[in-house]
Amino acid sequence: MDYDPISSLEAIGYLEREASFLYLVAVHSGYFLRRQYCRFAGRDGGTLFSRFVKKAERHHHLHVIECGQGWHIYHLTSKSIYKALERPHSQNRRIKGDSYIKSRLMVLDFVLAHVRANLLTDEAGKVDFFTPAFRVSPSSTKARRPPHGSSVSSHGISPSLPLSASSS
Repeated sequence: MDYDPISSLEAIGYLEREASFLYLVAVHSGYFLRRQYCRFAGRDGGTLFSRFVKKAERHHHLHVIECGQGWHIYHLTSKSIYKALERPHSQNRRIKGDSYIKSRLMVLDFVLAHVRANLLTDEAGKVDFFTPAFRVSPSSTKARRPPHGSSVSSHGISPSLPLSASSS
């Protein structure tokens, strides 16, 4: 039987819409804003968002970061969520600095704006896409050790940023 990450989150008690959003957050960001959930759900918020956040807080799945003036950033920190998504060692659940959080919120904005697109999200998928597209031999994509502290993988591809790709 094939693994379905959305069903794994539904089994925890989330609705399909909530589970789908949490999946995107866990994979691409770790952080989200109210407006991002409301955009994904196609609603203006209010009760829908409040129920979702209360459920997640009740299960201790997220941490709310107070930003002042009524603004909040929601951080998906639960080990059980990441484990259910087969990503138990994801760095997205770890606390990060302000600039990192801002960049991950922007990544989630990109993902939500391109949710129907063919997104390349991991290094293997990016290498598999670009190797035939640019007629690069598989032997030239062999892993090389990246410079210490580099955010670029051994293939010269950023592992943390999704790419939108088309086969045309």
